[in-house]
Amino acid sequence: MKFLSGQFLFAQIVFMTVLGFVSGTFFPDIAQNFHIFSDCFLKLISMISAPLIFCVLVQGIAGAGNLRTIGRLGVKALSYFEIMTSIALGFGLLAAVIFQPGTGLTLPIQQSAQTPPVAGKTLNGGFASFLLHLIPLNPIDAFGRNDILQVVVFAMIFGCAMVLAGKEAEPVVRFVNSLGSILFQIMGFIIRLAPLGVFGATSYTIGHYGLFSIIPLLKFLIIYFI
Repeated sequence: MKFLSGQFLFAQIVFMTVLGFVSGTFFPDIAQNFHIFSDCFLKLISMISAPLIFCVLVQGIAGAGNLRTIGRLGVKALSYFEIMTSIALGFGLLAAVIFQPGTGLTLPIQQSAQTPPVAGKTLNGGFASFLLHLIPLNPIDAFGRNDILQVVVFAMIFGCAMVLAGKEAEPVVRFVNSLGSILFQIMGFIIRLAPLGVFGATSYTIGHYGLFSIIPLLKFLIIYFI
């Protein structure tokens, strides 16, 4: 029973990965049906991501105390993000050119992998369309479509307005703090299902594309961890 608890999550993931290898190799027809586990896990993550990000950002802005502090922290955070992202992209491109981890992996084009209509319009419209896309039509629409960028923008505006409102916003601050705690508990429940998600993804990949399709993916993971 202890093994089934969250304390041994990594061991569960390793065990279910091995089980996925076995099922995909020896029972490929059955293993292809296990993708439902990974699909459900990914949908659960998608379900919780937008409200959780909203609460975390609002809590952070409200905890800063004043807009000057928020501005300084925002500039530092953006600068750090841009610098570290550029360095990470540089290392990633260098590793891709040297090791070519995807060589030999040929997968059919999935309908879901195509560029979404909204993203395509944004890319074709240039920087002005990108700025317009950042502003949600309404907050419910942004949460409903799980548009993280729009949720972030609304959370920043909402958090700054809470700081300016002062004491009148204290009930809302307490509500957001409580809601954030609940959402983190839900995330804990979802993370415990990660072994099932890994099992479903591994079983389906090997059962559908064959055992050798996993070699480029393993090569990619090794390079990623290095």
